Amino acid sequence: MTWPNWRMWMAAAGVDNNFDDSRCVGFADSSYVVQAVVEGGAVGLADLDMIAGDLAQGRLVRLFDVGVRIAAPYAYHLVYPQGSEEDARVVAFRDWLLGEAGAPTA
Repeated sequence: MTWPNWRMWMAAAGVDNNFDDSRCVGFADSSYVVQAVVEGGAVGLADLDMIAGDLAQGRLVRLFDVGVRIAAPYAYHLVYPQGSEEDARVVAFRDWLLGEAGAPTA
């Protein structure tokens, strides 16, 4: 399974579970998806942060306001020893990392 995929997107868009993705083309690297879309040969799914520049410059257009949450196997997790969640170094690093990722701080 690649993330994001059309089956996940269709479910988020409210399209019934019978969506047939057998004719969808998949790429091993998301940069190939973006390249195919920029060249006009495809409609694709991509992480918005990855294509922000292309969207801002008008090379790509977001067709729908539908998003797919990142699947757990593809997520990153910050781990640290139990009991150290209030350690100033951990707090500083966590806050910095969340700020860089664009997520709200805890």
